[in-house]
Amino acid sequence: MKVAILGAGGAGCTVAAYLESIGHEVRLFDLPEFSDAIARIRKNGCIRLSGELTGTYMPRSLTTNIHEAVSGADIAMLTVPAYGHEAFMDACLPHFSENQVVLNWTSYWSSLRLFPRAVKAGRSDLTIAEAAIMPYMANVESPDGTIVVRAVKQQLWVAAMPAEKTTRVLEIVKEIYPQVTAADNVLQTSFNNINVPFHVATWLMNASHWEHTTGDFDFFGYGITPPVGRISDAIDKERLAVASALRVDSFSFPKLMTMIYGKYGSSGNLSHDVLHTLYSHATWRPKVSFVKYAERDVMEDVPFGLTPLSSLGAQLSVPTPTINAVIQTASVAAGMDFRKFGVDVEKLGIKGMTPTEIIDYAAHGNRR
Repeated sequence: MKVAILGAGGAGCTVAAYLESIGHEVRLFDLPEFSDAIARIRKNGCIRLSGELTGTYMPRSLTTNIHEAVSGADIAMLTVPAYGHEAFMDACLPHFSENQVVLNWTSYWSSLRLFPRAVKAGRSDLTIAEAAIMPYMANVESPDGTIVVRAVKQQLWVAAMPAEKTTRVLEIVKEIYPQVTAADNVLQTSFNNINVPFHVATWLMNASHWEHTTGDFDFFGYGITPPVGRISDAIDKERLAVASALRVDSFSFPKLMTMIYGKYGSSGNLSHDVLHTLYSHATWRPKVSFVKYAERDVMEDVPFGLTPLSSLGAQLSVPTPTINAVIQTASVAAGMDFRKFGVDVEKLGIKGMTPTEIIDYAAHGNRR
């Protein structure tokens, strides 16, 4: 299979190396302004993995030429953070092959955001899809650029926008990742994003310790105490209430964690429990400053995770007091107005729509 990987960061490199290891033809692409990522791989002569996946692998093609990357590819996989989705899509849209499948491995309501851009650009032939979460927990954790793969996720949900195209996406992706299952629609994949309930709460509640240690501490074992877990549980309860009002089936955060990470010990009925029993993550340390983490992970989870839930809750008359408080507190702590550039129902193109109309839009791609 010919696979274009769009984004040469740690996530993209892990996917690229894995696909090369099982015999697929990989074209690894990054935008010209991020050409240093491509240059580093060329200089090292390989992508090096350790942990759950091991070995050294070199993609068949390393390029900053998008046409070269996607031309004739069976699937294009987007592996960049949520705040990079639009820039990548705008750069790639003119170059995608006819009827190409474009799968975004990070949900964050990406299909609702990117589908209208494709239609407006005259590319309604494309199949825009998203997964709930990346296939791996992996980080660059050594000076030589080795990527440590701590876990391979056991369950991955995928859906297309519109949902009637999901079967086509699954036929391709299951050949690579057998643990992929079909979600009902792209609403469900975004609701099932496990990062949203706990990342920001942990970051906020450990602010002073984080600054004193510059992030060199045990994120899961030290940072997630029972009170931090209770904040995560409160966020999750509100997430589930919004999903229910929209008539979207979603699992609780503890259930999602056991489904995805049960192999690695994750178990329990509370956020604190499922995160503390997760032995694959037990020694992970952020090792970046409080502000740097805000510019990276928090920049995804607040404006592309929490603000959509808050906005949907307001439209559906579902109270989200904890989510609203975390958005506001995170904005103050980071010195950024996350609501100002965050995703809301208007940016998702569903403002004023009823639950039935939103589900119909996700199923068929047509607004009433």
